[in-house]
Amino acid sequence: MYEEISKYIEQACYEEAEACIHAETEKTGYTDILAILEAEICYQKQEYQKMFSCIQRGLIYNCRNYELYFMLGQYYLKHNPKQAYLCFEQAAYYCDDVQDQSVIEDAKEALAIQGYRVPEVSVIIPSYRAKTELSLCLDSLRETIDVTSNEIIVIDNASDDEVTEYLKRQNDIRLYCSDTNLGFPAACNLGIIMAKPDHDILLLHNDTMVSVNAVFWLRMGLYESEEIGAAGSVSNSISNHQQVKQEFEKGSDYMLFAEENNIPMEHPYEDKLRLIGFSMILKRSVLNRIGLLDERFSPAYFEDDDLSYRIIQAGYKLLLCKNSFVYHFSKGSFRKNLRSYFDLVDKNAAKFKEKWGFDCQYYRYERYEIVKLLEETKPNGAFRVLEIGCGMGATLGCIQGLYQEAEVYGIEIAETIMPIAKKYLPTIIHGNIEQITMPYEEGFFDYIICADVLEHLHDPAQILKMLHRYLKKDGRLIASIPNLMHAPVIVELLKGNFTYEESGILDRTHIHFFTWNEIKAMFLDCGYQIEITDHTEHMPKMSEEDQGIYDALLQIPGVAAKREFEVYQYLLVAKKC
Repeated sequence: MYEEISKYIEQACYEEAEACIHAETEKTGYTDILAILEAEICYQKQEYQKMFSCIQRGLIYNCRNYELYFMLGQYYLKHNPKQAYLCFEQAAYYCDDVQDQSVIEDAKEALAIQGYRVPEVSVIIPSYRAKTELSLCLDSLRETIDVTSNEIIVIDNASDDEVTEYLKRQNDIRLYCSDTNLGFPAACNLGIIMAKPDHDILLLHNDTMVSVNAVFWLRMGLYESEEIGAAGSVSNSISNHQQVKQEFEKGSDYMLFAEENNIPMEHPYEDKLRLIGFSMILKRSVLNRIGLLDERFSPAYFEDDDLSYRIIQAGYKLLLCKNSFVYHFSKGSFRKNLRSYFDLVDKNAAKFKEKWGFDCQYYRYERYEIVKLLEETKPNGAFRVLEIGCGMGATLGCIQGLYQEAEVYGIEIAETIMPIAKKYLPTIIHGNIEQITMPYEEGFFDYIICADVLEHLHDPAQILKMLHRYLKKDGRLIASIPNLMHAPVIVELLKGNFTYEESGILDRTHIHFFTWNEIKAMFLDCGYQIEITDHTEHMPKMSEEDQGIYDALLQIPGVAAKREFEVYQYLLVAKKC
């Protein structure tokens, strides 16, 4: 059957070839060989998007088929020769046919002559103990990259003799054994200095396993455009919303999952405000411009925030590559001692604030509970979103990643974060929502987000009325508002205390306080109909005395329902009416 299909293709009898492919698929199922043949038909007919889909289906069946990577290279030749070069390189890596190998190398060389050669990679692995995980990490790299053209550099941070002796026996790595624990940033810097000067740099934790094609797709992300400065992987156990939703019991199950995950995707990338350095690839040209990791953050934490922001500040983008999965064994050796971990985080957070002038932990997080509310409204096609108090734009970036046609805008009062925010999203402007002259036409937005904003305003109702004018006819306002009736707050109030704090419901910057009844009344008065509600809960364990006060309060006739004391924060979507 395959020979018959091939003959039809050679004779340009594409309908007959497609009919045979369909019949064979019905009979035996879709295979990588059928994908190659169908992709060739699409290529000849210039149906490039369909060709991409065929290659995708074929790689799900066999993620190591070199002919599919060669065809993927032909697909990318039309619009991104550097990505085409990487595809040809991946095809050569998997190829086991001498004649085909020659054809692939010729295709690579043709692109190299035209100036589209892509640098090889130096993998930098700071190592500290964990011999089992480290050996699995190295073995996984050997199975997914060419260690002869690329290089693996291990910087051992004064591990025990068992680890260092094991590393010294590895003939295909470059090794530096430090007498002291340099920490992650300093060890990475030493590895970067040791690396070949024309190589891109992949920073990799030693407690990882690199799945099939994960490095390839990271490099594809890195060369998606000249604007990209760094790219990061997804994982099973990682922060910064780089974690996949799938859950399995064993690492081997995750590695099998990766075989179907690490394939061509329609929308594999998400622009990020920051990337975690557990598996992060950087263009050497970008590192040469911005400098090495900042060693003031040794032994760990905030060095990847600092590096990410410097990359953005220099005018580059950070990409999360959803089709590059790297298995992560743990959450880090520092977290085994929680007191030391929190002390180190606090110490380096202070160093970061001293360097940059702001608390990155306050501004860096995506508000996924807000994004979830937006998703519940089922937006369709192009739409516009304005976020008041958008920080550095993390939530807006998330929305843009989920909805390719979305236009996102932001207003932020904190001037110190503007140099990064405006580079990350140029549509973010600096201003106080209670004083700014809005630079938008009325009826311009489909959504306006006020996440933890209204409580900071002198006249929140007036702002809600003003924002009402900038929503389209059926536009929606999405808000999160702290609940003054939260049980711990009320119990303290009944004891005569109303003590402001650095954060939380009694944040010292809060000007107004709300209960659910007041929220409903204010939105109705300002021309909104609340159509979706949600909430978060956070009930810390009370002392015996406080629990007694709370229980007694609930017994008083006329007191609000218990649920209203359990809510920490209200979430809502209100439609313009």
